[in-house]
Amino acid sequence: TKCRTPKEWRESEQGKVVLGLPPLCFQPMRGGSKRGARALPDRAARPLSDVIVVDFSHVIASPVVGRTLADYGATVIKVVSQDRPRRELFDAETNHGKRTLTLELDTPEGKRRLWDLLATADVIIDGYSEGVLERLGFSKGAVLRRNPHLVYLSVSCFGHVGPLSFGKGFQQNANFATGVASVEDEE
Repeated sequence: TKCRTPKEWRESEQGKVVLGLPPLCFQPMRGGSKRGARALPDRAARPLSDVIVVDFSHVIASPVVGRTLADYGATVIKVVSQDRPRRELFDAETNHGKRTLTLELDTPEGKRRLWDLLATADVIIDGYSEGVLERLGFSKGAVLRRNPHLVYLSVSCFGHVGPLSFGKGFQQNANFATGVASVEDEE
C-alpha cells in the first residue's frame, strides 16, 4: 500500500469517492420482508441482548465490529475453519466475548450447518475479501434471498465503491493509504 498523507488521500481518486459518502452506507432491500425475523424483547439486560451475530472476520477491523457488538450484549458466533490460519494475538485482542464455531464450508455438512445458523441469526458480518463467501456458496444475494430479515454488514479496507473497492487489505493498509500512518510517524 502506498503511504500517503491525509491530504494526498483526500486528493486521490479513491479518497474523493469515499469522502463523498456518509460514514455508514445503508442499502435497504427492495420489497424487504420481516419473514423469519425474531421479535426482540422490549426490555433487555444489555442493549443488544438476544441479538445473534454470525461473524466472518479476521485480523483487526472487522473483528472489532463483532467484539463491539458482543460488548453490548449480542451473542457473536465467530465462524472459523481448520484451513484458515488463526492469529493468536489478534484473536485475544479482537475476539473476546465471542463464541467460536468451527465449520468447514467446503463440505455439505458445513454448508447445511451454516444455513441453519443464518436462519436464526439477526446480523452477518462479512469481513472477508470480495467473493470469498460467494465462492463457498454464500453470496450476499443468496444469503439475503434465503434470510431477508438479516442485517448484512460488509466491512472493506478501502471502501465499497471506487477504483480500490475490491482491493484486499488489513487495518494497517488502510492506515497507510489514508494518511493515518503518516500522522503517527512523520518519517
